[in-house]
This record gives sequence, structure tokens and C-alpha cells, in this order.
Amino acid sequence: MVLISVETDELKPSFTCGICYNIIDHATTLTGCLHTFCWRCIHGNITEHAWKCCPVCYADLGPTPLRTLKHNEFMEKLRRAFFPSSLDVIVVDSDSESSVSPSDEDVSDGDNSAA
Repeated sequence: MVLISVETDELKPSFTCGICYNIIDHATTLTGCLHTFCWRCIHGNITEHAWKCCPVCYADLGPTPLRTLKHNEFMEKLRRAFFPSSLDVIVVDSDSESSVSPSDEDVSDGDNSAA
């Protein structure tokens, strides 16, 4: 096995959302152009602001833009490997001793509006 050392600063641009400019959370790819964004960013802007094109390359998303969204599990696994502390923080409630991870959220419920 060959191990390659890579600085995360070199990888950061590939794992940065083109909408919020943070490390991608719940990687979601547009099937037409293959640009990847945070689920909340791209889904929210399509549903709330009626976006009809990719915000990076302006590729047309067609008459049903939400159908062009695809969860990118491979990108999400890579993001977790290279940037584990950026989004996978476990919050412990001192009163109930329960823990919640952002990755435990159900992002497919359609109610992802910003608070």
C-alpha cells in the first residue's frame, strides 16, 4: 500500500460549497453539470428562490430542478475523512446526557428552511 501525504489546505477548494463558501455539508451534486453543494444551500435556493441554473456554471436545470439533485455519498465520505472536525461535531446535552450529530439529521424531509 502506498500512502500519500496531502495538506488539507490543498483539498479545501474541492470541498467548498460554491454558495455558502464553507466545507460542504451533505454533499449534493447537480446531475447536469456535476457541481456539488451543501444540501441546504442548493435545495433551499431552488425551492425558496426558484433557481433554474447552476450558480457556478449557469447550466440550465430544466423544468424540474429538484430532480437534478443527487446525494453524493462518495464526496461526503471523502469530506468526512479529510475534514472530520468541520461538521461532525457531537453535541452533548449536560442535562439529558444525550448526543446529537449533524449527520444524524434527516435532510430528505423537505423542511430545510433557515431559522
